[in-house]
Amino acid sequence: MVRYLGAVSIALCVAGIGLLGVANAQSVEDISAMNGMSAQQMNAALIASHFREEQAEVAQLPAYFPKSKTDAGTFPPDIQKILNLPEDQIDTGVAALTFAKEIYPNLDVVAYSSQLNDMARHAKATIERFGKHDPISVIQALNTYYHFEFRAQYDFAPDGRKNRDNYFLNRIMDRHMGQCETLPMLYMAIAQRLGYPVYAVHAPEHSFLRYVDPSLPGGAINIEVSGRQISWLSDAGYAHWLNINDRAIKGGAFLRTLTRRQWLGLLLEENAVVFSKAGYWDRAILYVKKAQELDPQDPYYPKNLAQAYEVKAQRTEARDLAEKYMKMSHNEAALAESMGWVNDPDALTRADAMRANALAKGTQ
Repeated sequence: MVRYLGAVSIALCVAGIGLLGVANAQSVEDISAMNGMSAQQMNAALIASHFREEQAEVAQLPAYFPKSKTDAGTFPPDIQKILNLPEDQIDTGVAALTFAKEIYPNLDVVAYSSQLNDMARHAKATIERFGKHDPISVIQALNTYYHFEFRAQYDFAPDGRKNRDNYFLNRIMDRHMGQCETLPMLYMAIAQRLGYPVYAVHAPEHSFLRYVDPSLPGGAINIEVSGRQISWLSDAGYAHWLNINDRAIKGGAFLRTLTRRQWLGLLLEENAVVFSKAGYWDRAILYVKKAQELDPQDPYYPKNLAQAYEVKAQRTEARDLAEKYMKMSHNEAALAESMGWVNDPDALTRADAMRANALAKGTQ
């Protein structure tokens, strides 16, 4: 899972804060020297590479996208309708499919929603076979259905984080494969249709689920769906594995149970990543700002806005406007840091290790 906007500025690419998630901060001069190039040549190469990647992303966008990349546009009516819904009327499956349809215009939301109903019926049959309906037994049955009947798998391919299909619900339903954004997303959609109180939780470069029930010790239990068995990893365990500082936990930046409306922000962010990689930064900003409005405690949103404004600054020729964007970038970055954001160079490595450990346990 990578929650960064894509195709970032040269400064951010070199510092490793972009979509690839590599965080070994080096100067253009350092990297160019390693490649036998001058700093000027390296800058030119990075710009050319950025342009090629952006054009490739543009080619994949639906034809109805505006030609002008500075036209932020508005939310599609179906997405706006979901954004207006109160908490108790949000169907997470329909929401995820509706947002995905903006990226996959041929997606039939009704047909996929019907498929979710079928999956929920199969999961219910598995729960009935277990014969118990306490939260632990329900989770065990749901995991059995999800990992051994539906056979959901984590995509460990080297280019998995770059694969758009790993971030949208329709594609995990097609492929039975995803990453730690879509694996919990589908599980939660099935659980919600069966009436179980399963909610999303996010952490640095990872997300998992939480079954909320007053009969449980502490009122809830975490569900790790990256592996093939239940992981009863506690909040303290996630904090240790993912190096989450106390300030971020106490402030609610990470390990907080997300409401359905707060979770919509993650859907907005996934679409924003696609827009940014194709150079539609104004549209990406529109989506991330709405996500920030839905969940102002999430530090990824100001961090991504900081990145977006820096790109805007680098792409404008008007000095006063560039200075304005840089100031906005600095303000958003400072906000993210005040919320407990830490630029952790090993976050992805740790998250991968945790997922691999969960997978290994499930195959023993």
